[in-house]
Amino acid sequence: MPIRSIKWWWRTFFVLTVAATTGIGTLSWAAGPEMLATTDRGLWPHPVTTRTGFDAASRAEILSFVRSFTKLISSRHTDEWAPWLRVKSVHLPSLGRWRTRMQTVVLANFQSAAANCGPRSTLFCPDHSIKHWEDLARLADQASSIPDDLKAWAQQQDKFYETYLYEQARLAALFPAITSEILPLDDNEILGDDQDDLSFLLTFDDGPTAAGGSTDRLTHFLRQSRVNGLFFLLGENLEQRLRTGTRADLASLYQGMCLASHGARHVSHAKWSGWKESIDTTDAAVGSILPPGQAQIRYFRPPYGQRNETVANYINHRGLAAMFWNIDSQDWNMGISAEQVSDRVVSLMLLWRRGIVLFHDTHPKAETALPFIFRSTAGSGIRWVDCRQL
Repeated sequence: MPIRSIKWWWRTFFVLTVAATTGIGTLSWAAGPEMLATTDRGLWPHPVTTRTGFDAASRAEILSFVRSFTKLISSRHTDEWAPWLRVKSVHLPSLGRWRTRMQTVVLANFQSAAANCGPRSTLFCPDHSIKHWEDLARLADQASSIPDDLKAWAQQQDKFYETYLYEQARLAALFPAITSEILPLDDNEILGDDQDDLSFLLTFDDGPTAAGGSTDRLTHFLRQSRVNGLFFLLGENLEQRLRTGTRADLASLYQGMCLASHGARHVSHAKWSGWKESIDTTDAAVGSILPPGQAQIRYFRPPYGQRNETVANYINHRGLAAMFWNIDSQDWNMGISAEQVSDRVVSLMLLWRRGIVLFHDTHPKAETALPFIFRSTAGSGIRWVDCRQL
């Protein structure tokens, strides 16, 4: 059974997988959560289809996040981390790096969202300047007294962010023994939180599918929507697709999109002895089908976000940048519906206000989730980044 087909189990438990097709026994450690944050955007009663509405909802999401952060992260003692995160040990320096990074980003995000406060927009607006994290934490605590029409939403989102923080803190606690998208290994890695405010890049992993499958439908939908995305192709899936079509067919399939490498097989490149060949061969294979307007491969995304310093250095040596994500749709996860995927993504867009969104074109949920995301944020002032202008 291909390793990518047990991805849900990989991200849920620590598992031992054996790559029978290569004859390599690979010890692959999962960093994924046992609990998954889902939400219902229907409980937020105001549209986010204007800049004013988006910023108001963004302030609300940020304050909910900060309340949960203060409750779960800020006051937690050292000996409490491992039992809460259900791991044997935690890497406290990584937790500290992650905590500082989150506080810095979230504070800046709230300041951006509050810049639109005024006579026509007062919901969750501060009555004084928010310059420091402590100011934001105090405001979040005061915001616990909210209008009646938002109480159901607030109760739900507090639970959402408690679970989401569990997801994120667990990744941080396991880093760098188990690397992921949670922190960079070097300054050349792209995590998504350095983009302009309200700018989002769509990315898709693991394709292409067989002809006529979800990759074909998704690229067609994106072109119709006048939006594009960066597709991280898996070498073995590309080889399989080429058995039934030509390179010109593949270049046409991805017309208007951008292509990058996801490696030859969906195995951890931090543990696999074949990682270097995987990068080299897939880079060449993807480079042979580039759509019109793309001259070269510029990015590599290691499967599961797992790499080590040797792999990271080689990626840089090849003139590539390792690109990760800061908004995980979880669309591959069997425990989440397409509607929950879209609601999760919109909530995290409101929280992070910028970033790289992770989908998988080998799963059909993106086809349902993206139309909702586009409709519910149209007119909000957000910008879907043109991957050709990165």
